Amino acid sequence: MKNIVDPHLHLFDLARGRYDWLKPDYSPYWPDKNTVHKNYSDADLQKSTAFSVSGYVHIEAGFNNELSHLEIANIEQRASLPQRSIGFIDITLEPTEFIIEFNNQARYQSAVGIRHIIETPDLTTENTLLLEQDSTTNEVKRLTSILENVNSYTNLSFLQKHNGIFELQCDVNNRELVVQVFTFFQRLPNLQLVLNHAGFAPSAFDANGQANAAFDDWKLNTELLARLPNIAVKCSGFEMVDRAYAQNQIQAVLIHCVNVFAVDNVMLASNFPLCEFSVTYEHYWQQVFAVLEQMVNDGLINAAQKKALYFDNAFRIYQFSDFG
Repeated sequence: MKNIVDPHLHLFDLARGRYDWLKPDYSPYWPDKNTVHKNYSDADLQKSTAFSVSGYVHIEAGFNNELSHLEIANIEQRASLPQRSIGFIDITLEPTEFIIEFNNQARYQSAVGIRHIIETPDLTTENTLLLEQDSTTNEVKRLTSILENVNSYTNLSFLQKHNGIFELQCDVNNRELVVQVFTFFQRLPNLQLVLNHAGFAPSAFDANGQANAAFDDWKLNTELLARLPNIAVKCSGFEMVDRAYAQNQIQAVLIHCVNVFAVDNVMLASNFPLCEFSVTYEHYWQQVFAVLEQMVNDGLINAAQKKALYFDNAFRIYQFSDFG
């Protein structure tokens, strides 16, 4: 039986947390959002007979965005498996406020970094990306306001000094955004960045099985980000772009990320429970293992590299070895 470390998932405790984004009156307005509006614990990860979850990384899920350390406390209290936590802190806060919340989170053994979502594409009822006519311009302005805020650089410099991880979630399909991200993070060469969901890669193939030009654009943009000196990437969130994604999409994204970021900087993750918009947690990992076997058979990776992608890299990057 394979042992995995799942480096990107979300657990919910609806009785204690807010989770405004899960409520029907709040964005994102996904028609199937209600299917995950329920409690999840790490017991839900332990039902497979095909693999075993040896550890996981809980990514902030809006439990309490003003006091994100309460989410970390909640996850630690409910955990029955080894885990690490990524909290939320607004990076544009005054540095004194940022440091207070950082220190609140640092009290918890599982805390290893933070996430402040810069930009995420939305999903329509037709399972395609929908951008309002002026949304690209608006997102560029919003990103500019975040990354040009002097507090953002000061606060992330503090995070870098304290060896924290910054989860980078942005739409890598947008070239202007990617250039701004690259320019900003070049100034923080020792900050460990982790690109979430491989930057939301579009489908690699169209309905006729032909190469999708948008996928080529995404590849060029990831090649720019891969030039940052300390960046890793999580291949996950395929259902965020297309609920009906095919297994060959996982393979296309993974092969490109391995080629561009190098095997040691690539992790496979689930985005549980959102992966269940498309398939069960167990089926998702079965897809992943099938892709890995094909890559081994094709000579693209070896057995040790295969294990690195679903266990070793996440174990190292998220510092599981630092604690019991």
